[in-house]
Amino acid sequence: MAAVGAIVGGVIGMTQASYQAKVANMNASIAEDNAKRALERGDVNAEDSDFQTRALLGEQEVAQAASGVSLSGKSQILTRESARKLGRRDALNIVQDASVEAYNYKTQAANFKAEAAAARISGISGLVGSVFSAAGSIPSSLAGGSSSTASPYKYIPQPLAKPSLVSTYVAPQLWRPRNRGQY
Repeated sequence: MAAVGAIVGGVIGMTQASYQAKVANMNASIAEDNAKRALERGDVNAEDSDFQTRALLGEQEVAQAASGVSLSGKSQILTRESARKLGRRDALNIVQDASVEAYNYKTQAANFKAEAAAARISGISGLVGSVFSAAGSIPSSLAGGSSSTASPYKYIPQPLAKPSLVSTYVAPQLWRPRNRGQY
């Protein structure tokens, strides 16, 4: 009976570990999808930043032309060049932030995959351990012995008749009244 219990316990442990592994794999898949989305979002936001920069440059040219100053003057060219560089830096920062976010998601996915592998190994080792435990208890149960979880106390038979005064002093550990005052 102990062998069957050990095997059933091992199978239940394996099932639980399998479930945990599936959950961890699903979480890894979600983290990988989040990494892809972060990169795509970064590209879109960087493109939006480039469009805003171009719009700003156009506004600067219109304002410079409307003020009556030449667009080819050194100050006007440097102003537009500075706005172009700052706009490009903003776009690159957006892409960099998205790359860091994607890296964090990829790291999270790797951790989830490791968690899934550990759960599978734990389930397999638990199942193997329960099989060995069951195999170890079968020979002792067939031989009439008790399992390894049996009580360490041995059965001490109770005498059928009231012991004599001599036997009480000779072997007191073998006979104990069930209730005080009752023989």
